[in-house]
Amino acid sequence: SYIPGADGEQTLTANTQYFHDMGVILEDLKTKKTQNFLKKKVYHFTGSKKDDPARFLLHFGTLVNGIDPDSTTASALSVYAYGKTIYIRSGQEVAPLRGKVFVYDLTGREVMHANLAPGMLSAIKMAATRTIFIVKVVKGKYVKTKKIFIQ
Repeated sequence: SYIPGADGEQTLTANTQYFHDMGVILEDLKTKKTQNFLKKKVYHFTGSKKDDPARFLLHFGTLVNGIDPDSTTASALSVYAYGKTIYIRSGQEVAPLRGKVFVYDLTGREVMHANLAPGMLSAIKMAATRTIFIVKVVKGKYVKTKKIFIQ
C-alpha cells in the first residue's frame, strides 16, 4: 500500500542491493507504466491522497540467462488479480491483437476460457473467492502463464 502524505509530485526509491539476480519490476496501475528497478532505482509520479492505496504492484522474478524481463513477454503481456478480477495488460506491440485467455484450477481443470478483444487492458470477473488459479493468455506469438490469487 502507498498513501501520499500530500497531493503532488511523489518519488519511490528502490534499494535493490539484495536483488541482483532477480527482476524487480514496479507496475503503476493508474498510469499503466512499468519500471525495472534494477535499471532505474527512482520512480517519479504525481500522487493524490485520493489514489487507490493498491495503486502499485511489485513483481519479483528470477532473471534467466541474463534476460531482462522488460524485453520479453513480461513487457508484452502482464497478468494480475485485484479483488475478484483478473486483469490482462497488453503492451503496445500486442494491444491491437485478438487473443484468448484460459483459467485453470490447481488440478489443471479448465474453469473458464474467453476471447480477448484488442486493447490495452482486459478484465475478467471471477465468482470464486480465496482461490488460486493458473491463467494462460495467448495473443499472437506471445504466451503468458501466471499463478494468481482471487481474494
